[in-house]
Amino acid sequence: MAAVAPFLGPRSLVVHAVDLDDEDFRDLSRSGATVVLCPRSNLHIGGRLPDLPRLLEAGLPLAIGTDSLASAPTLSPLAELAVLGRAFPQVPAAQLLPLAWRGAAVGAPAVGRLAPGGCPGVLALPLGGARPDDPCAWLLERAGSAAGLPFTWIARHRPEAP
Repeated sequence: MAAVAPFLGPRSLVVHAVDLDDEDFRDLSRSGATVVLCPRSNLHIGGRLPDLPRLLEAGLPLAIGTDSLASAPTLSPLAELAVLGRAFPQVPAAQLLPLAWRGAAVGAPAVGRLAPGGCPGVLALPLGGARPDDPCAWLLERAGSAAGLPFTWIARHRPEAP
């Protein structure tokens, strides 16, 4: 990554980040670039995941991606997070879940914000009578199941016409 490090900045995305060494972590920390994780693709193609605990410890901006249908069965950010949750159970689901809504990290600052002028993309999820103690863990567990997670859009970002 040393060859591209001088060109990285806060508006840059570094995708996958599976093979990072100490120098790469220093370069990423200096750059302010966002690391976009695509765990299902990583497992499909290379059989391993990025070092999520180290990425979190380094304080790097993180987001979740889905890569493509060539390397994952769906384009579900929640299913990607479910893979990370199973692989890194020491990382709380409440810390993983925001990675799916980091609009500012990927150049869409209004997306994922539940605030005036924001575009939160609110979903309604059926609980089926469940009363989960940890709603974030429940959500990721359901998202990672074979049945998937049926939901209904309540509010969704619609880009304004130019």
